[in-house]
Amino acid sequence: MDWTNTVGCAQSLCANRVVLLAIFFFLYLASLSWADISFVMPLTAMSFIFAALLAKFVLKEDVSWFAGSGLSHRGRDYHC
Repeated sequence: MDWTNTVGCAQSLCANRVVLLAIFFFLYLASLSWADISFVMPLTAMSFIFAALLAKFVLKEDVSWFAGSGLSHRGRDYHC
């Protein structure tokens, strides 16, 4: 079996993830320069809820009630 293509794919996926993480970091810094941290932090915490909703409705993933209860707890912690 030829593993050279698999290793190259894994390396390119890792590079893509690093680039996306850098984009997130700089957008986060930009949002902190435009708004107060009391506004930015709850929006950042809501990313878990957005990810679960996208997984459920776009990717048709099965989001269990246990995960949903954790998301409701997460949203309640950052409610202003």
